[in-house]
Amino acid sequence: MFYYMLVFPLTPPPTTPKKKFRFLVTELISLLQGVLNSYFLNLEYIESGQPHFVEEMIVTYFSQSALYLDELCEALSVVYVSFDHTHFQ
Repeated sequence: MFYYMLVFPLTPPPTTPKKKFRFLVTELISLLQGVLNSYFLNLEYIESGQPHFVEEMIVTYFSQSALYLDELCEALSVVYVSFDHTHFQ
């Protein structure tokens, strides 16, 4: 209870489980909105100095992701069975 009052000092604690759940979901949503807003503001700041920065990052991410997925598929298609029991000793 003490921790609750430190984290949420202005609101009284909810009494029923349904109200507790709703309260926690509301707090989580507001926290995520704050985080996303700060990320968006940072991206706007970067974009002001470097036009098309976000577009370039997304294109780079997806092109690299495609390469990594191709390498992963290739590695998974190789059947490797070792009958060497020396690593068990």
